[in-house]
Amino acid sequence: MPVKVPENRQVSPYFMLFIIYGIQVGIGVLSYERVLAEEIGNDGWITILISGILMEVILWMVYRVLEKNGGDLIDIHKELFGKWLGGLFSVIFSLYFLTMSLVVMRTYAEIVQVWMFPHLSYFAIAGMVGGTAYTFVSGGFRSIMGICLLSIVYSTPLFITLFFPLPYVHYENLLPMWHHAPLTIISSTYQMILNFIGFEVLFLAYPFIKQPKKAKKWGYYAIYLTTMLYILLFIITILYYPRRQLKGILWPTIEIWKIVDLPFMERFEYIGITIWFFTILPNIALSLWAASRGFKRVFNINQRISAIFMSILIYIIGFFLDSREDVDLLNTILSNIGFGFLCGYVPFLFVLQSIVYKVKKRNGKT
Repeated sequence: MPVKVPENRQVSPYFMLFIIYGIQVGIGVLSYERVLAEEIGNDGWITILISGILMEVILWMVYRVLEKNGGDLIDIHKELFGKWLGGLFSVIFSLYFLTMSLVVMRTYAEIVQVWMFPHLSYFAIAGMVGGTAYTFVSGGFRSIMGICLLSIVYSTPLFITLFFPLPYVHYENLLPMWHHAPLTIISSTYQMILNFIGFEVLFLAYPFIKQPKKAKKWGYYAIYLTTMLYILLFIITILYYPRRQLKGILWPTIEIWKIVDLPFMERFEYIGITIWFFTILPNIALSLWAASRGFKRVFNINQRISAIFMSILIYIIGFFLDSREDVDLLNTILSNIGFGFLCGYVPFLFVLQSIVYKVKKRNGKT
């Protein structure tokens, strides 16, 4: 029987926008411009647009799979693969989100150490970030929706800073347009799709949405908003930095913040990184919630207990990732898994479920 969530633990349909936007916009926004510049140069905005359209299609598949079953991913796995194999797939899905929370927390800790406090220990930074995220997870799904909403409010002033580089941009950096082969542009979408991963959390969050059919449009709006943000930020960055220079900048968005010159404030990047803490909080909180929720549904473990254990686990593992190469490797592994899940496993579930339901319908008639 599909899982049912009490109405007092559900959220309004429009929170679908905050769920998707809150988990997609995070640590990747600070560096994706460099990756795209290396792959496709000034045509990166085309890649982002194609990726956004593809994600809208994938989201439609997610909705269809969830609507047919009426529950969450654990129910879908049990229905399609049985108790044991379905349970194994659900555990893998939970570990995927646990890894996502680890990657975000460790990468943010590295940014704080490089840009702000080089002598501050990882344990201090990760303890603050992880402890705050766990506080929201322990408060339940509605509590996490609160920080998702606040993260948008707090981070909005940062997007105003995108206009500071405009007096110094070189519009010829966008030329020539469309000078890459269509196959090259399509293949480069792999790099950009990695910045859209995360909205798979809907597979577990869907039962927590009131009137989910009314919430569907808010999910499409969220991906559209994310796509437009990525395009705007990429165009401004590529206009300011020549492609050759951009390739050597690890976090281009933070470098853009250095341009901000206010009479009452210096080193605005410090402010930007601090505010960005509230942007990555939904990433970690939603990922940790999804991982602990999956274990609760599979093993019938108290979610708060599993969330504590998982928080401690990623806290310890993050300490051993003490070099840029280790963090990059973990990012690459997570990105490959996320790409495979979105562009491979979700369509597979969609097709398999359609076949199973058609067979059941046919047998029911006969």
